[in-house]
Amino acid sequence: MASIGLPVPPGFTITADVCTAFYDNGKKYPDELKGQVDTALAAIEKSVGLNFGDHNHPLLVSVRSGARVSMPGMMDTVLNLGLNDITVEGLARPPTTRASPGTLTAASSRCTAPSSWRRSPPVRGIIEHAKLDADVIETPR
Repeated sequence: MASIGLPVPPGFTITADVCTAFYDNGKKYPDELKGQVDTALAAIEKSVGLNFGDHNHPLLVSVRSGARVSMPGMMDTVLNLGLNDITVEGLARPPTTRASPGTLTAASSRCTAPSSWRRSPPVRGIIEHAKLDADVIETPR
């Protein structure tokens, strides 16, 4: 996508080989994995000027699962990994809007919730989560 000029956020890949190694090694990750992930995450932090877990300038990431063979509809995506009660406060500070943290929480909940939960009724007559203010959307406790 980047080669045709579309904006693509920085990222890295943990291959399916890590899954195989995990099960071949008694459900333990390869020793070098943590260091490799830390290095890759540091590169992303540097490129975007945000830090994972930081309460002032938090970096949120998304995790897309995959498989060696295509399995449409069977893989999960986790949005806004890193969103918690500490980082949400950083997101609520300018230049973002007060609604941003709640919108992210709502998006995360809708992504990870069972499909029967994904259709929520309008709140105060507002259908789009992005239009809800911080008094309506709170960080889940």
